[in-house]
Amino acid sequence: MKFSELEQKTLSELYDLYSNLKKEQLNLRLMAETKDTSRVRKIRRDVARIETCLNKLKKKA
Repeated sequence: MKFSELEQKTLSELYDLYSNLKKEQLNLRLMAETKDTSRVRKIRRDVARIETCLNKLKKKA
Protein backbone atom coordinates (compact mmCIF):
# COMPACT_ATOMS: atom_id res chain seq x y z
CA MET A 1 0.00 0.00 0.00
CA LYS A 2 1.37 3.38 -0.96
CA PHE A 3 1.42 6.42 1.29
CA SER A 4 -0.43 8.49 -1.32
CA GLU A 5 -3.30 5.99 -1.18
CA LEU A 6 -3.44 6.31 2.59
CA GLU A 7 -3.55 10.10 2.48
CA GLN A 8 -6.79 9.94 0.50
CA LYS A 9 -8.58 7.79 3.09
CA THR A 10 -10.69 9.16 5.91
CA LEU A 11 -9.70 8.91 9.54
CA SER A 12 -12.20 6.14 10.26
CA GLU A 13 -11.01 4.13 7.24
CA LEU A 14 -7.43 4.44 8.46
CA TYR A 15 -8.35 3.22 11.94
CA ASP A 16 -10.28 0.27 10.49
CA LEU A 17 -7.40 -0.67 8.23
CA TYR A 18 -4.96 -0.30 11.13
CA SER A 19 -6.94 -2.60 13.40
CA ASN A 20 -7.38 -5.21 10.66
CA LEU A 21 -3.67 -5.26 9.90
CA LYS A 22 -2.74 -5.49 13.58
CA LYS A 23 -5.07 -8.51 13.94
CA GLU A 24 -3.55 -10.15 10.89
CA GLN A 25 -0.07 -9.42 12.22
CA LEU A 26 -0.93 -11.11 15.50
CA ASN A 27 -2.37 -14.15 13.72
CA LEU A 28 0.75 -14.51 11.59
CA ARG A 29 2.96 -14.27 14.66
CA LEU A 30 0.97 -16.94 16.45
CA MET A 31 1.39 -19.30 13.49
CA ALA A 32 5.09 -19.95 14.06
CA GLU A 33 5.50 -21.91 10.84
CA THR A 34 4.43 -19.19 8.46
CA LYS A 35 5.26 -20.08 4.88
CA ASP A 36 4.74 -16.55 3.61
CA THR A 37 7.35 -14.66 5.60
CA SER A 38 7.29 -11.71 3.22
CA ARG A 39 3.67 -11.05 4.28
CA VAL A 40 4.86 -10.37 7.84
CA ARG A 41 7.26 -7.74 6.55
CA LYS A 42 4.63 -6.12 4.31
CA ILE A 43 2.13 -5.90 7.15
CA ARG A 44 4.70 -4.38 9.50
CA ARG A 45 5.55 -1.70 6.94
CA ASP A 46 1.91 -0.98 6.12
CA VAL A 47 1.18 -0.54 9.83
CA ALA A 48 4.07 1.93 10.07
CA ARG A 49 2.76 3.86 7.05
CA ILE A 50 -0.71 4.07 8.57
CA GLU A 51 0.72 5.28 11.90
CA THR A 52 2.70 7.94 10.05
CA CYS A 53 -0.39 9.06 8.16
CA LEU A 54 -2.44 9.19 11.39
CA ASN A 55 0.23 11.28 13.10
CA LYS A 56 0.30 13.63 10.12
CA LEU A 57 -3.47 14.07 10.31
CA LYS A 58 -3.30 14.69 14.07
CA LYS A 59 -0.73 17.44 13.61
CA LYS A 60 -2.94 19.16 11.03
CA ALA A 61 -5.90 19.29 13.40
